[in-house]
Amino acid sequence: MLINKITTGFVVQQFDTDKGKYVSQEFVAGNLVEYEDKSGNAVDSSLMQSEDGTKPYLPFDMQQPQHKRSLDELLDAVSVMAPGLWENDAGPNDWYAVCSDDGIIAYFQHQSAAYRFRLDYINGLLNPMK
Repeated sequence: MLINKITTGFVVQQFDTDKGKYVSQEFVAGNLVEYEDKSGNAVDSSLMQSEDGTKPYLPFDMQQPQHKRSLDELLDAVSVMAPGLWENDAGPNDWYAVCSDDGIIAYFQHQSAAYRFRLDYINGLLNPMK
């Protein structure tokens, strides 16, 4: 049997006036939840319970607006750090680190390889394979 769980709530969408576009959104669930079958008939939520009494949970994730970054923004965001200028106990000593907003993404023994990777990485972000 297929059961529809209907959760009442609202969506909060955040608009950035400086950028002229939406930058995020989230669903805020209310307390009212109804369960029905495919025909719209009310059903008991206990039909979804497992043997231990718990009900499955599915988060209310919403896909966020994608921000396409420019070449200049990516050149600023992705950089190469020389040996000794970055700290990471897990990384190899005396290697070059390629870093992004999320931290170190790759290590290279030679500076030229690190810069080549940086440009290839930025190109992949600008021109994703579909």
